Amino acid sequence: SSGINAEYGGWHSGASRNLSPPRLSAASGKIRFGKKLQECMSKEGIKTNYLIDPVQPTGVCAVLITGGNRSLVTRLDAANHYKQDHLVSTPVWSMVSAASFYYIAGYFLTVSPDSMVKIGEHAVQEDKCFAMNLSAPFLSQFFKDPMSQVLPYCDYVFSNDDEARAFSKDFNLGTEDVKVIAQKIASMPKKNSKRSRTVIFTQGAGNVIVFKDGNIKEYHVIPIASEDIVDT
Repeated sequence: SSGINAEYGGWHSGASRNLSPPRLSAASGKIRFGKKLQECMSKEGIKTNYLIDPVQPTGVCAVLITGGNRSLVTRLDAANHYKQDHLVSTPVWSMVSAASFYYIAGYFLTVSPDSMVKIGEHAVQEDKCFAMNLSAPFLSQFFKDPMSQVLPYCDYVFSNDDEARAFSKDFNLGTEDVKVIAQKIASMPKKNSKRSRTVIFTQGAGNVIVFKDGNIKEYHVIPIASEDIVDT
């Protein structure tokens, strides 16, 4: 599915699972994969409100893992047909309004950037937290305009180092230094002036780069033996 996560502070911070769970709005088809998706979300205690597409099947992703390498092949189907009309419907928007934190993957830029902007505007008006992941290098290249529309609403921007360097190239930041890229993204125009933008870059097993309030910090990643890593 292609969706929007509306998070509640208690769950996100690791507090009791009896608190309000994360919620997801997404597009799904009517065939068995859609049913499987809903069953998995229910099992994990995630409340959902899917746009059920009567024509398109639920999107699927094939994963091939060979040693330490992973290949993905995705068929988007219903996930590529999300409509903003669903987002602003009373049942879904009530979920949005009740949430305090919003996290949307950059992949949604290819589907409904207007929905992202709609939630971003709500986050600014209500002084709530809005976060986006750059998600993939091709997004800043081929979906630069919608990314430019959504970035001003972002209180948090997440990315890995490859995506950060691709962003720097596509937005003409003039550097491949991830620390400088983080600083430059943090200083880009922002709608909510009540808090500065935090930029977080992962680097695989390397240090995590965090730029916040004018300061750059690095956080060491605790090493994990390769045999203990379970890829999905």
